[in-house]
Amino acid sequence: MHPVALLITNVLLGWTIIGWIGCLVWSLWQSSNDDHFDDEAPHGRVEPTL
Repeated sequence: MHPVALLITNVLLGWTIIGWIGCLVWSLWQSSNDDHFDDEAPHGRVEPTL
């Protein structure tokens, strides 16, 4: 997914119902080759710190 392209599309077409729904579906769509931002997160439980 390309967040910048999604943002631009949402700004330009988000005011229409079809554009808004299209951006919503696009943002939720996952491809098998997408980079996941949380791949390097430690596995297991992590306690929050202040």
